[in-house]
Amino acid sequence: MTDRQLDMENIDRVDNLVYTPLEKRYLKARIGGTVLAYACRFLSCWRSQPSST
Repeated sequence: MTDRQLDMENIDRVDNLVYTPLEKRYLKARIGGTVLAYACRFLSCWRSQPSST
């Protein structure tokens, strides 16, 4: 824990957040990679469970 406190008055608000096309592609790639990683993780855990039959 640090000795600094969160001061809400010193935080700038972000209004009308607009992404450039390059930033949009980057965000889509990051989200897609994250979804793919979770899907692979889920499938590997699902396949490694022993069957009950």
